[in-house]
Amino acid sequence: MRILSSTELAAWMTANKLPSEPYAQGGEAFAFYLQFHAPQSFRSIECFIEALLHHAGTGGETMVTVVDTVNLYDYEYRFFEKLRFPAGETKSILEAPAHLFSAHEFTDVIPMFSLTVGWQWQAYLHMPRSRSVLFNWEGELFDLWTDDRAVLTGVRELLERFGLRETERMLAKSTHPV
Repeated sequence: MRILSSTELAAWMTANKLPSEPYAQGGEAFAFYLQFHAPQSFRSIECFIEALLHHAGTGGETMVTVVDTVNLYDYEYRFFEKLRFPAGETKSILEAPAHLFSAHEFTDVIPMFSLTVGWQWQAYLHMPRSRSVLFNWEGELFDLWTDDRAVLTGVRELLERFGLRETERMLAKSTHPV
């Protein structure tokens, strides 16, 4: 895992032709959008993220970017920093919010992103191989943007398998059929 500063994050996003924060930027850069309720148990979160990565994130780099640490507790901050220190990082998560994982670090993405969900932080999971982005809304909702119809279909299958449902907003909208 490499820790990236905001400047390095912007350069990586540009190189991979991905918006850094599609929710804040409107998400219009993607063909498909889906909002759904997040899994509620930590094990379910981990299993869901692993399955999602198999659909959208294997075979290339993956980035976890923390954008807001809601109600940050000291123990969360200290633990998260310990995860970052083996990578040689000395900047705080506020100074260097992005965590870049190589293809062979695939399984390390799962606990990192799952912690952001469990701690109700806001974070993005960028998967450039499939041009897909998952946003964690404080552990309650996930937003998915993708240009890959197979990823959209796979995530809808995951929703059924995990007993998750689209938000009422999405059910009313239904503008992106599979």
